[in-house]
Order: sequence, then C-alpha cells, then structure tokens
Amino acid sequence: MSFKVKLVSTVIHLIFTAVILTNCSNIQHREADIVASVKGIGDISFNELQNHYRDYQFDLKYRDNPKQGYQEALQSLVLFKRKVADFKKEEMYENKKLMNPIQRYVNEEIRRLYFEEEYLGKYINEASITSYYQLMNKEITYQQLVLNKFHNQNSNSETNVKSRIDQILSEINSGTDFDILVSRYSEDITNNNNGLMPPINWRNGWLNSTNRAISSMNIGDIEVLESESMYYIIKISDIKIVDIPQLNDIRPTIIKNLREQYLDRALQEFAFMEDNIVDTKDFKWNEEAVKEITNWSKDDSFFLGRYKDTINEAINLSNNKTIISNNLEEIKYDDLLYFLNDILIPGIEKDISENDLKNYIVEAIRTDLIIKKAKDLGYDEKILTGNATDALEFQYQKIYTIENVDNKIPTANDTFLKEFYNEHKDSLLYQYALTSIYVKLFYEKSEALKMIENINAGESFEQAANRTYKVKSFIKNKEGKISSYYSKEEPILGNIAFEMEPNEIIGPINTYELGIQKFAVIKSSRKIEEKVPTFNEIENLEKLFEAYYREQLNQRVKDVLASKYPVITFDDIISKNIKNGIYDKQ
Repeated sequence: MSFKVKLVSTVIHLIFTAVILTNCSNIQHREADIVASVKGIGDISFNELQNHYRDYQFDLKYRDNPKQGYQEALQSLVLFKRKVADFKKEEMYENKKLMNPIQRYVNEEIRRLYFEEEYLGKYINEASITSYYQLMNKEITYQQLVLNKFHNQNSNSETNVKSRIDQILSEINSGTDFDILVSRYSEDITNNNNGLMPPINWRNGWLNSTNRAISSMNIGDIEVLESESMYYIIKISDIKIVDIPQLNDIRPTIIKNLREQYLDRALQEFAFMEDNIVDTKDFKWNEEAVKEITNWSKDDSFFLGRYKDTINEAINLSNNKTIISNNLEEIKYDDLLYFLNDILIPGIEKDISENDLKNYIVEAIRTDLIIKKAKDLGYDEKILTGNATDALEFQYQKIYTIENVDNKIPTANDTFLKEFYNEHKDSLLYQYALTSIYVKLFYEKSEALKMIENINAGESFEQAANRTYKVKSFIKNKEGKISSYYSKEEPILGNIAFEMEPNEIIGPINTYELGIQKFAVIKSSRKIEEKVPTFNEIENLEKLFEAYYREQLNQRVKDVLASKYPVITFDDIISKNIKNGIYDKQ
C-alpha cells in the first residue's frame, strides 16, 4: 500500500511545536558542574542530575536529606544511561519484536527530526548562525511614532490611519524634524521622550518581530512596521559597534533566537506540504467499511488496544474490506491495523464519528508518506542512535529491562516453586517471630493508672483509650535481634511486646518518646511464633518467587553494566551545589 507522493518533500504536524519550544528553552538552562563521568557514555552535569532528581521524585522521598537523595538519584541516572548505551551498542533497535510496542514513538521522532533538519534546518545552520553573529555587534538607538489602528473605533479608522501615515511620511520627506512629528502625532507615552526607545542589542534584538526588523535597519532609515493593533514609524538615530562574546560562547543563544524567529515559517511550509502530499479528490470511500469501523470504535477499549483483536478477527474471516480506493491504490483493514500499530492513534478515542474516522485515515496516510520519505533519507537510522530524544531513550531503557530482566524470570510452575521453597524455606521464606501492640501514651502516670482502672472496671482497651492509640509491630530474627516492623524507629518496647501474651494488657510502663518521659498502657494485639512454614502455608508464593528472581536479575544487570561502563563520581560537586542551595527545596 503506497499512495503516490505529489510533492518532493513532506510536512510536520503542529504537535511538534511544544517539543521544539521545550528544546529551545532548555538551551538557556544554566551550564552546571560535572558530577560524574561514565566511560563510553560521557559526562553528567549537576543540571541533568537535578532534572532526574525532580522527575523521579527523589525530592519528595528525601525532602529532609537532599544529599542522600542526590546520591540515590545519581545511581538511578547512571543506570538509566548505561541501559540506553547498551541498548544502542547491542543494536537492540534492530529487533522488530522488541521495537514493535514503541514503533509509534519511533515514527513520531523520525518525523520530528525530519522537520527539524529539512525545514527548520534551512534557517538554522552554520551560515545563518555566522551571519546572525556578524550582526550582533550593533547597538541601535531609534525613535518611534506610534499610531493606533482603531483609535476612532469606526469601520474606516484603519484607512484613516493609513492616510495619516502618508501625511507623516510626506512631512518627513519635506524635512520636518522627527521629534516634532512624534510630539504632534504619536499616540503612545513615548512621545514624552520624543519617541526615543531603549537601545536594541544582541540581548533583546530577537524578542519580537518588531525588534528583529529594527535590528536589520541602517542609520537614518525610516520604515513603517505593523502589529495587530498598531503602526510604528521607526527612525534609526544611531548605531554603535559594541563588544560581544565569542561565537562559541553565545552559540546556544543564537540558535534559540533563530528558532524563535523562523519556527512559524518552517511550520507553515511543513503544513503546506502535509496538506498536499496526497491528492484526496479522487478518494472513493467504502461507506459500509467506514460504518463498521465506527461501530467497532464505540467500544471504549477499541483504540486502547482492542482494535488488534477486532481487525485481525475480521481479516481472518476474509473480511479485509477496502476502506478507500482511487485509480491506483486501496486502503484495507490490514492497512488500518498498520496505521494504528505504527503510525498514530486518533485524537478522539470515544464517540468517534464517521467523519472523524475519515479524517484520521487521511491523516494517517499523510503521516505514513512523511515517515517513508524521512526513512528514504536515513532519518530512521539517525533517530535510533545518536539523535534519540529523552522520550525515546526512556522507551529504550524500558525495553532493555523487559528483555534482560522480565523475560528472563523463570515460569512459576509447580516444579520451580517447590525447588524455590526447598532452597529458601530456612531463609527468605522463614517465618520470623512477629508481634503487634496497641500503645496509649500519657505524660502523667496518674492518667495511665486511670486508664487501667477503667479497663479493670470492664471497658475494653479501645474504649478506655478513646479509640486513639498507636500500633507498633516488631520482628525477631533467628539470632534474637528485635527490630521495628513497617518502620525504621528504635524498637523501644520490643522486648516487652514479645514477653506479653495475646490480648494481655499491662501498664503503666515507663518509656520515652523523642527524649520525653511518658507512661504507656499496652495491649498485645497479635503474636506469631517463628517457624519454617509448610509449602501450602505460604501466601503469594508466586509473587515472592518472581520478586526474588527480579531482584537477582536486576542486580546481575547492574553488575554487568557497571563493568562495561565504569563511572567516576565527584561527590564534592554535588555537596557544593547542595550547600549553595542549587536544588529544589520545595
């Protein structure tokens, strides 16, 4: 299936605007210190680490201990990069079965890179960067005379303004001083300063289309510029040559400025190509097929994955209907399956109409042609390796983990489970002694004694405590060491808890909380003796089996990658940035 391409090039969808602008803004981020260097991968800056620290919520987990949080985040980021690097080194992207679940991501990135290099790249290249740089050493002083297009709020107001502009230009040509004309005609507060504006230089010359236009003018020039609501008559008063940084020092700024300047134009050119890449005038729609697909889509799960079974079932029943045809080509159900798997999913996933479906299919045909054009130029190879974006690399490390961990976990059949049980029944599966207690704390011993009196009078512990008390659990290992269960606090009442019988209530017990003496009334709520459980007594044995092997495989992956991609870390740089407050405290 391949519709004929009408035009030589193809176009990008406007959905890439946000991605491009995000990339632009990232150029402005502070260049940070290097916190690690990974052999075969490269350096990691504090700025990159900080983004990982926030994105993966280490800032929330380690709110009170950012130093530990950043260390954990660095280990996580290094592992992420090692997985991505090994994915590329082993050319796992060549495995179609592995890549199939993320093919839409890949194609979207191919399309984006094609736009950036073939369309936006026309305006952002070494020649344009150098040319832009050569114009940056100017500081332009100018005056402006401002006229409101709709000052009189009537249908002829803009025409009247244009007549006034002609009159002003005529007076300029007659030799009338620009200062006088500003004072006489300008409808802006700048007329109080003879229209004199702050100078334009390399720092602000790119901010808007007006500034960019002024930056290209010469001393003495007078031009009329237009915005949505205003006309500006601009006069260049003076141009000074100023010192500017070296090109390499401000290259990111230049690239960002050029993007801002040419992005809309590049998108318009790309959109024009997209609209014309295929001729839809000769499309003949099979309304029966369109109606059938629309009815399938009424199932909320259809575009969430159900479509695969539904369309394959129809094809297997020799119901591979033609959806669109023209004089040369046909689009059938199997093509629709390809579009949904590899190209794009409709933006509307519920209550899709027949017209919505037709628009989607046309968009999918266009997108497919764009991607094929990009692949012919080698952009698939570029995006899969050196030009892989953060979003795509996230998918790479995910696939890497699935292939090297998830897919290698043994099947939890009865034979493997029994082997697992016999091997670990005295260790991993051993049931340690466990006890839980209810604790009611008082500042005064008399209050604790009063609670005991109420219990002796017939009230339950819960009633006597007014339903407010703490639950503490403790576990004792084979060596008799007691530790808190479910928490990291000191097992202050652990010995007492294990000496109590189930449902026994004691008190007052002298204890401490945060260094403050208190008096406790305690009830033993649960007590489990240590033992080797039988095979049938262990709940969730399959989950324990899977968790064990997952942990083992994860550790093996970490060890192998660490040997292939050794890292040098610079803890002092992290400490310095934390000390200086360059991290997210919120």
